[in-house]
Amino acid sequence: MHKDTKMMIGDRVYRSKGAVMHVGVIVSENLVAHNSPDNNVEVVSIEQFAQGKELKYQRSTKVDPDALLSQLEKIKNQK
Repeated sequence: MHKDTKMMIGDRVYRSKGAVMHVGVIVSENLVAHNSPDNNVEVVSIEQFAQGKELKYQRSTKVDPDALLSQLEKIKNQK
């Protein structure tokens, strides 16, 4: 996993959440989609996702950014 901030759409981003790692997906330059505590998909800023903790990320080379954003739009419209 990387520790710098050169993240791209589709990359997985991680932060510590106690004994486990919480994971999100980069969906734009400063936004992360992740599961919220109530099990809904939530899109927040990278800063909100980090909650003051160090972030690590893993490059995702096989993600189609358009398909990812389309899927997020479908999820949003289901609510």
